[in-house]
Amino acid sequence: MINDLNIQRELLKTALEATDAYLGVERQALTNKKTNPGMLHEFSYHMLRAKEALTTLGVLDRHTAYMTSHVDTMNDLTEDSNNTDTGEVSENKKLRESVVTSFSNFIAEKKEQFTEEDINEMVNNLTWEDIVDLYPDEDLIEEEAELLDEKISATSRLKRRQGFARGKSRRNVARGMKLRRASTPQILQKRAQLAARRAIYQRLLRGRDKSALSASEKDRIEMQVKGMKGIQASIATRMVPKMRSIEQKRLAHYRGGK
Repeated sequence: MINDLNIQRELLKTALEATDAYLGVERQALTNKKTNPGMLHEFSYHMLRAKEALTTLGVLDRHTAYMTSHVDTMNDLTEDSNNTDTGEVSENKKLRESVVTSFSNFIAEKKEQFTEEDINEMVNNLTWEDIVDLYPDEDLIEEEAELLDEKISATSRLKRRQGFARGKSRRNVARGMKLRRASTPQILQKRAQLAARRAIYQRLLRGRDKSALSASEKDRIEMQVKGMKGIQASIATRMVPKMRSIEQKRLAHYRGGK
């Protein structure tokens, strides 16, 4: 369970917003006395957001019965629409099998919980290699370029740097990269947000290779990540000082070399 009050407030806000959203979809379905593919996808997305927030808060068990009752309502409406609207039977049936009927397990299954220790680990384990690809070429310089033999002409040196800039394997040579300039607070915050999202995604993968996942599994993880905006923002806030420290060390090394 998360103990940080700021994170708790963000998670509670997310849970309330998501609950209000999936209840709105349900009201629309009740008014129409039927569901459609768009309603099912939207209901699924907001239900997932609410579940993730409540799970991280450690209170999902208190809300399981309530959430399940609304899942059952959507399930019944989906069955009714299959019986009354033959034009949408096939598509609704597929969605019902892939989305609605899976909600009982969806709510009951054990979910990834981000404790204080998990968050601290994600922040403390952040390295230059994890974030180097978030920097554009103009903010970086090849360390080897500083050590070029003086006999090499300026033209050759320029060509060598241009060739390096066109390379696509930056992460493979991350240790040989140095910063030219420090990031502004705004840019640093944006990079921290991207790094936080990546850290959450990696944690949800549980060591699996993303390329080996099925399309449905990728979609499920993407939905989980999208539903964790609050925790992502909190992790990003904690990552900013860490990223600034990494930057300062790289920048000091570059300036010291010059």
